[in-house]
Amino acid sequence: MNAKVALIIEDRQIHRRILSRYLKQKGYEVFQAEDGDQGFKRFCELSPNITLIDIVLPGQSGFEVLNSIRLIDPSAKLVVMGTSMTDKRIRRAVEENVDWFLLKPFQKAELFAILDRCED
Repeated sequence: MNAKVALIIEDRQIHRRILSRYLKQKGYEVFQAEDGDQGFKRFCELSPNITLIDIVLPGQSGFEVLNSIRLIDPSAKLVVMGTSMTDKRIRRAVEENVDWFLLKPFQKAELFAILDRCED
């Protein structure tokens, strides 16, 4: 049985902690990065099953990380999350070929529904 690996790229520790707890409940081995540069490096090292990326990050933005990931792994499953998103940013996330989008704050059930669909 292969381990399920998740990567959280999020600058706020409280959000990383909450997401990590949710992902562990679903059986994921969880890794974290607190900025875009570190997040992309961790992605290259781990090749995670699912990557959760905040849009507003120190270093590379979430969109820049997403574009870099898509260049090396076009089929990578991603969840991009953002705080106080505007319609313009939501539209850009869709245009940037995001697999899933969550608007913060979100409920655990929303994340679990996405994880369940990705596992199918």
